[in-house]
Amino acid sequence: MKKIYKKYLSICGVKYWLAYIIATLLINLIGRFAHINRQVIGSACLKDYIITFNFRIASQIFIPSVSFFMLVYLIRMFDDNRVVRFVNIRMYYVKLLAGCIMVCTLCLTTSYVLILLSGLIYSGYIVDNWGEMDSFAYNMYGEMLSDISFFRILTAVFIVWFLIEFINIELCIIIHRFSNSWIIGYIICQFINFCMCLEIGKNKYIDFFINYSVYRNGWNASSVLPLVVGGSIGFVFIMLMGKADNLRKRI
Repeated sequence: MKKIYKKYLSICGVKYWLAYIIATLLINLIGRFAHINRQVIGSACLKDYIITFNFRIASQIFIPSVSFFMLVYLIRMFDDNRVVRFVNIRMYYVKLLAGCIMVCTLCLTTSYVLILLSGLIYSGYIVDNWGEMDSFAYNMYGEMLSDISFFRILTAVFIVWFLIEFINIELCIIIHRFSNSWIIGYIICQFINFCMCLEIGKNKYIDFFINYSVYRNGWNASSVLPLVVGGSIGFVFIMLMGKADNLRKRI
């Protein structure tokens, strides 16, 4: 497994990872300003920072940034000549997706560690204070405050980010197949993300995306089902696309 990760790390290059880390740190600084508003109402903890970052920053800035770095990886990995030479084109797509999953996991894990460290500093090293009377969460929601654990929020946010990025990757591959342009795929993916932000702005919350409703309603794992279904449909479509290319190649 270590050899596989080293392979994909070397493909991206040191400059790629340095640029990604710097971009994440800059985005974290923006998250700091959004977190300050919570501190006015009460003592905001790391849980509050994660929710605020996910709702205010991730959907509008962070996810498009990760998608851009994944697009750079796709462009480096994808080669039309390799697709033509590949005996089993579907297997080529599987390997391409597998590489994207590994790089996406590395990107999101790196970002998450930096986000948690930054949030811990911004929150005065307070991880969870929802049960305290002077906390932001209690001052805002009082007795209606849900009892959701820190670990559950961490897991939920990471899973949602990963599934959104995986679907973005699939859409880029599919759109590239028919338009021969990665940029068009990226623009369409970010347009969809933008529409999601518009829905959030109208208070029509998307269930799978962690937002301020988690303070009252908690979070249910079943809410990610639409993302799982969307990712599965995308994978099946890519496999059918590869099969069609195989048949065309044989003819």
